[in-house]
Amino acid sequence: MQLGLVKSVNRPGGNITGVSLFTSTLAAKRLELLHEVVPAARVIALLVNPANPNSEPDTRAVQAAAPAMGLQIVVLKAHNGTEIEAAFAAMRQSNIGALLVGADPLFDNTGRDQLIVLAARHAIPAIYDFRDVTAAGGLLSYGSNLAEGYRALCQKQTLSHSIDHLVGAQLHLIGDGQSECSGSFQINNEFKFRRLLNRQIARLLTFENSSRVKASQTISFRKI
Repeated sequence: MQLGLVKSVNRPGGNITGVSLFTSTLAAKRLELLHEVVPAARVIALLVNPANPNSEPDTRAVQAAAPAMGLQIVVLKAHNGTEIEAAFAAMRQSNIGALLVGADPLFDNTGRDQLIVLAARHAIPAIYDFRDVTAAGGLLSYGSNLAEGYRALCQKQTLSHSIDHLVGAQLHLIGDGQSECSGSFQINNEFKFRRLLNRQIARLLTFENSSRVKASQTISFRKI
């Protein structure tokens, strides 16, 4: 809605409908959880991809939430792996206490392992959006369980267990000449938001507060 693509979640309007993960709306909540895990960190880096249209609203949300927690936010930007390296170099020079990684395919997919390695190398506690990053060796995540959410959507729609069929069914309705009413189809959000803490990484980073953090699930470290 912030981007002007739809009028509302329940009735998008126009000829758009779909599935939303609502990852970018959780940026301020991730800051709160990161502060809970690393309360001594007063300067927090926010890493965003400026090519992502959600980077600006995410930045505003985090900056608005920071003062109430007594935090200072340093915004760093990266379009690619080289700029991710540069961002960590900047963190080292700025005495950054923790890192909030913005929601973006670069950070979730192609740059995921690079982020995990650099955060470990520089001993910077970081929070991510998807559990897959934490399962691969990241410290903390808060967001959707994609597999769980897609299964719930498929069951609700009584479609095939294939995710392709779920998305294809909506496209089929539009392609059959129902595009004028596609905006009346509710944007689905069957995803439950969970916090995942990698306690082994927390022990390696010697967080005294990690044992008191409530998590939906805890995992052990898996080498990458």
